[in-house]
Amino acid sequence: MRYEFLTERQTAKLLGLAVRTLQLWRYQKRGPRYVKLGGAVRYRLEDLERFIEAGTRETRDSALSDHCEA
Repeated sequence: MRYEFLTERQTAKLLGLAVRTLQLWRYQKRGPRYVKLGGAVRYRLEDLERFIEAGTRETRDSALSDHCEA
């Protein structure tokens, strides 16, 4: 199995967050899954995609507009 890993900095940029936010989330045991390789923290791209999907919410307006389209 082949994984694509991102650094903290790359992950923060992808998610539009500060690196410090990712560090705090890890301390609080929340946020995206991560991997420790030696002393390095890495994020698997597939885990980040799942994290983003899990956080996706629909507004009432967007849900209604999907049903109103012809």
